[in-house]
Amino acid sequence: VVPALIGVCRPGSELVLLVKPQFEVGRRDVSKGKGIISDPELHQAACDGVRESCENAGATVNQIISSPITGAEGNQEFLLYATVREKMSV
Repeated sequence: VVPALIGVCRPGSELVLLVKPQFEVGRRDVSKGKGIISDPELHQAACDGVRESCENAGATVNQIISSPITGAEGNQEFLLYATVREKMSV
């Protein structure tokens, strides 16, 4: 999703993305039946994965913070703030 989103943005566009770790980590890492991610290392891995996707697609990640609002089931979610870079000419 991130590459497609960044692909339609103009350079300088600012994005705020909601990172939902339960959808970013592997199925085996989600607690059985509840979909809750409580391991801080998995939170970090989810944020790192979305950061890498943004950077590879042409955006600079400025900040990632914990969302002040948890998900419906109590999952900690994160807000990622990024800026789309100038397109590189080949």
